[in-house]
Amino acid sequence: MLITKQSLQVGEIDPRVGLTPNELRNLSWDLVKKGVNQADRACEVTRRAYMSGHGMVFMYGGYGQGKSLVLKIAVATALNEGKRAAYANLAGVLDDIRIAYDERENKMTELVRRMEWWASLDVLAIDELDKVGQTEWARERIFQLLDARYQRAVRQEALTVIAANYQSTDELSGYLKSRIEDNRFVANGYVIHLKGTDGRKSMPKNWKY
Repeated sequence: MLITKQSLQVGEIDPRVGLTPNELRNLSWDLVKKGVNQADRACEVTRRAYMSGHGMVFMYGGYGQGKSLVLKIAVATALNEGKRAAYANLAGVLDDIRIAYDERENKMTELVRRMEWWASLDVLAIDELDKVGQTEWARERIFQLLDARYQRAVRQEALTVIAANYQSTDELSGYLKSRIEDNRFVANGYVIHLKGTDGRKSMPKNWKY
């Protein structure tokens, strides 16, 4: 999906992209403030992964660490450079896929189409990995999507950036922990534990992001 000035003005943006027109126009890497917590480190690592064009970055830690901002910046950068990208909470991804079951006919075709949309993006930023119900249906869809993204990362075709409010990678399901801790990602510093102070407590009054 190519974002142009005209599309920003008339609002012709697929809602699944997950960013507002204002965010698309204004988000950039230099918005991440240094010295507040470790968000600047997460930004540097994610930017490096973005420049490489592929990989799987996983950042985890408490609230107010700048995780969501870094994810949105990566997606805004990609979209403004003509790449296909989206930012979404994992629950939002599942809600979009679940819409396929509202189809009276061709449910499987619609399911495959929606799964492919998310799996085929050049850059996918998934936030709040930890806030998803663990039904059998949800677990199956999450595995299918994240395994597809992992395979594309290994083939150096796409970038996935994931954030969660976990305190340890041991909180991940076994299949996802194994993929995230693949040495091809770990060796590049793509697993980031953020343990700094809550940056929201020091945000300027008029800060929009």
